[in-house]
Amino acid sequence: MYLSKFTKCISIVLCALILCTLMPLQKTEAASAEFTAYVESVTANVGQQVVVPIKLANVPSNGITTADMTITYDPSKLEYVNGSAGSIVMNPSVNFAINKENNGTIKILFLDETLLNEYIREDGIFANITFKVLGTSTVTISKATFGDRTLKPMTAKLNAGTITINGGATTQPTTPPTPTPTVRPTTPPTVPPTVPPTTPPVITGFTAYVESVTANAGQQVVVPIKLANVPSNGITTADMTIIYDPSKLEYVNGSAGSIVMNPSVNFAINKEDNGIIKILFLDETLLNEYIREDGIFANITFKALGTSTVTISKATFGDRTLKPMTAKLNAGTVTVNGGATTQPTTPPTPTPTVRPTTPPTVPPTVPPTIPPVITGFTAYVESVTANAGQQVVVPIKLANVPSNGITTADMTIIYDPSKLEYVNGSAGSIIMNPSVNFAIHKENNGTIKILFLDETLLNEYIREDGIFANITFKALGTSTVTISKATFGDRTLKPMTVKLNAGTVTVNGGATTQPTTSPTPTPTPTLTPPPQSGNFSVNYTQSDWGTGATVSMTITNNGSTAVNGWTVRFNFDGNQKITNAWNCSFTQNGNSIVLTNVDYNATIPAGGSVTIGFNISYTGTNKAPTNFIVNATSSGGTDNPVPTPPPSQNNNCSVTYTHNDWGSGATVSITIKNNGSTAVNGWTVNFTYAGNQKITNAWNCSYTQNGNSVTLKNVDYNSTIPAGGTITIGFNITYSGTNSIPTNITVN
Repeated sequence: MYLSKFTKCISIVLCALILCTLMPLQKTEAASAEFTAYVESVTANVGQQVVVPIKLANVPSNGITTADMTITYDPSKLEYVNGSAGSIVMNPSVNFAINKENNGTIKILFLDETLLNEYIREDGIFANITFKVLGTSTVTISKATFGDRTLKPMTAKLNAGTITINGGATTQPTTPPTPTPTVRPTTPPTVPPTVPPTTPPVITGFTAYVESVTANAGQQVVVPIKLANVPSNGITTADMTIIYDPSKLEYVNGSAGSIVMNPSVNFAINKEDNGIIKILFLDETLLNEYIREDGIFANITFKALGTSTVTISKATFGDRTLKPMTAKLNAGTVTVNGGATTQPTTPPTPTPTVRPTTPPTVPPTVPPTIPPVITGFTAYVESVTANAGQQVVVPIKLANVPSNGITTADMTIIYDPSKLEYVNGSAGSIIMNPSVNFAIHKENNGTIKILFLDETLLNEYIREDGIFANITFKALGTSTVTISKATFGDRTLKPMTVKLNAGTVTVNGGATTQPTTSPTPTPTPTLTPPPQSGNFSVNYTQSDWGTGATVSMTITNNGSTAVNGWTVRFNFDGNQKITNAWNCSFTQNGNSIVLTNVDYNATIPAGGSVTIGFNISYTGTNKAPTNFIVNATSSGGTDNPVPTPPPSQNNNCSVTYTHNDWGSGATVSITIKNNGSTAVNGWTVNFTYAGNQKITNAWNCSYTQNGNSVTLKNVDYNSTIPAGGTITIGFNITYSGTNSIPTNITVN
């Protein structure tokens, strides 16, 4: 699992949201310039589908970084069809989520995961909700929380809207209703139960239970899987098996419930076999997206053919220390009104786990290439060769697995869908009990998600090098396959540092076949001639898809002595922004980039090289930089040194350093106060740790760390501290041993 900026900063966002939730929203009348969220009223004919815009007006100049909104409506008058992000939401596939929480309630979440440059900055449509209209009804924003770019809560006025039926008539929901465009079911979409779900029994211990519901024969019905009396230490991992009678219930789909945070990353549900559903949950941050409250864990939609019991046959839970948790498991019942049973529209066919419809995989015509010699824990894609149009298996391998093993893993694979067609994926030879502990699926065209969790939390962890996963592609052209993100946790759930190496599927002769479906635009690889910097050279290549790119950089030591510690500096020509990086740490101030080694690749032997990488987003053009400067200290002397003048202390500023320590890491908050009579424009904080503390991510500032020395600098939106004013920044650290608060803090 990757420890991305989004997942690392979500705890701060949640704190802001909690504070904001506790503050009553001011709904009093105000001037026309008041920040307002409102539902736009529309008119429709009976039975028609209509789009209802949710709009924001008078968005404050400091923008919106977080939003949490609840929409309520009358489900007897409106049938929810789907929802999507509006025009003012940037990068919605990452920053935006909308979900029908239950019949009559819709939840909308927004978070600028960069915490920097994808915030909402203008008035316009925040979300579009499509309903099928049965009668005139009001649509209300019942609750909304907003946070600005400093995560300060924002007061908003909330206005409802109305969907008015021409002529005012009301119809009953049709049978069958209009299929839902989002999921395209082969059967009609879910109809609300004819009677409310039965109330669960009173329970006194931590319990997972299936809520009983009632439906008509042939109707689709949502069955909630709920958790009650969640312990105070929360739930970090969960692995659950649901069984049902497939002659009485047809599985339609499943989704995460309201208590699951960041479900696209942390949650997976899959029909493992006819009559068996598998649900996996893992807080991939291993820190702050754990389950912390009672409520709906998952929603399963069935077509009801007859009365049937739905049972949680097995469930494993782990708390925030990964200690196994005892849970009571209660079954529920889907009761068909009148007890009638309908036959399935087609005989249910057992769902095989893989079974591709295409011809079986042909082995590569040449052996896979041997991976490079690696000295640290590494996840890598093994390069292979195939003929155009051939199916080929691409192994994802782990090397130098640490002695403490791997209990959790979350990996994202990206590839060029115009060159490779995904066929299927399966667990590799080092995975024990894969039907329980392993899941792989194509998240979208060009992205594959792999999850691993030792559900025993004890003895099915990964303990050896070898194949982690096998991915089968149909090869249409030569393409790179990249592990863009990966997070691993050892047997104590401690995050593990890992090197990520890409691989290549090479088509013999370089021929390219057209895909069977229209491909997405082909990324254009760009190769930059290696610029020189003293005894070093840099190779910069990128796979570009028009609004972003995956960059690979190789730094070669051309000298005669080894280098211990290195830094690469360069400037982008355009508005490129680094979104995440691997095998290095990075800081970005405007167009200026600084990349620094991490602990396992600080040494570059004479004649040796290291490869690092990162993803960027941009608009306009994306010219590869050429102005690289490599600064490194050689074991035999200094190459290209950058003198660092001693910092000058600004005596008008004071600093407060506090931390929340959990034994192997801490969340740090630093407040900088301007005690002077004039504003400060631009600031830098310097200090030195006494131990081995390492900053893993930061918010509201950029940072560099060389050994124990730390430098924190302003970002563009908080460079000015007014006279008497303060700003607060923060970061997470890891450490072993002691964690004393630094006292030698200077501001300049």
